[in-house]
Amino acid sequence: MNKTDMKQFRILIADDEAAVRQSYQKILCPVQQDSSNLSKTLDIAAALFNQNTSDNPVVEEPEIAFDLTLCSQAEQAVEAVAASITENIPFSVAFLDMRMPPGRNGLWAAEQIRKLDSDIEIVFVTGFSDIHPRQIVRQVGPADKIFYIQKPFSFTELYQTAVALSTKWTNARELKSLYTQIEQKVQARTAELEQANRELQKMEQIKSDLAITVSHELRTPLTIFRNLLSNLKAGVMGPITPRQSEAIGLADMEIKRLGRILNDFVDISSLEAGHVDMDIRPHTIQTITEYAIRILTPILKDKNIAYTLEIPEQQIVILADIDRTVQILDKLIDNAIRYSNPDNPAFILRITDLDDCVRIDVEDNGKGIQSDDISRLFNRFVQIEKQLGAGYHGTGLGLPISKKLVEMQKGHIWVENKPLGGACFSFTLPKIWTIAPAAIKTKSTTSTTA
Repeated sequence: MNKTDMKQFRILIADDEAAVRQSYQKILCPVQQDSSNLSKTLDIAAALFNQNTSDNPVVEEPEIAFDLTLCSQAEQAVEAVAASITENIPFSVAFLDMRMPPGRNGLWAAEQIRKLDSDIEIVFVTGFSDIHPRQIVRQVGPADKIFYIQKPFSFTELYQTAVALSTKWTNARELKSLYTQIEQKVQARTAELEQANRELQKMEQIKSDLAITVSHELRTPLTIFRNLLSNLKAGVMGPITPRQSEAIGLADMEIKRLGRILNDFVDISSLEAGHVDMDIRPHTIQTITEYAIRILTPILKDKNIAYTLEIPEQQIVILADIDRTVQILDKLIDNAIRYSNPDNPAFILRITDLDDCVRIDVEDNGKGIQSDDISRLFNRFVQIEKQLGAGYHGTGLGLPISKKLVEMQKGHIWVENKPLGGACFSFTLPKIWTIAPAAIKTKSTTSTTA
């Protein structure tokens, strides 16, 4: 065997008897002796440990070699371990006699060695010990790095213990090194991901700030245009023809649509940047829904939209931001109007009193939503193709904005198709209490064209 392929381990021996130390050396380092001296040594060791010479193993060139450090006292053993740590050539195994007069005993040596080297395997080799193994584990530990050999020991037992524990020590160090490398790689990769995430957040912040800034900058000229159109339509700048009036009305409608688009961009950017503050207070759900309908009444009448309100008679007090909740209702009702049956546009606004929350449903009478589209409805810029009638297309931000506003108020929002046709958007808000007996009062109102 090539000596460069041989594994070599440092072994520490601490025993006060010179003959025992010599036996360690002859058993663990047999190739260092010529055959005649080895035979004599084995005979001496056999006599010392009450063994027959026939038990002596046949000596072959080993695959593992040991570099022994022999100490006669516990203090010397501790000093040797300290030096090995300083020189970065640690011991794999320490064989310690329990009693080593006139100095300290093996237990003391083991405690000090363990403080210096947490990896070393410790073997107590003794013919008698008045210290219980449990106490040894408590004082030295850990249990999987403490072993015992009873004197007199056999050659095979000693040699195999040294080989097995040195191999175990090597594997443990390699595993520890591998774990350290993996941990370092994980930490490095984590740092890279954190940096990438910070950069992504920074880019998202820049994008949001840009959208907000551009939207705000566009609002000013839009306001000016709307005022100019209003003055033109009112004849402030002179009489206008019917065709001019129609063109002005069309331009005004488009400016209003552009204004809604800008508002949506500002809202979604502000929400994603965390710039939206909620004014959450106790309100009755009746107050909020009736306020929302009152705002939309002119539009409902203008478009001849029929609607039904199903509102409990008892007052239900919820925790909500009234303006943001009205905004949610406005977007859901607008969505219901756009997807209603164009020949008979209508929607239902329903309030249901639940145990710890209130549920608000906005139900249209259209054809419903394709099952493949339901899962992506609340994603940004998603617009489901209208199935009936004409009308404008929005930004695809209304439902994502509604979702974020609901969640900021500790609620939940979802959509489902109704068995008889149409889609129903529902959301919940936290409830505080209910006033008056439970009773349902259904109020139906159909707006008419003015």
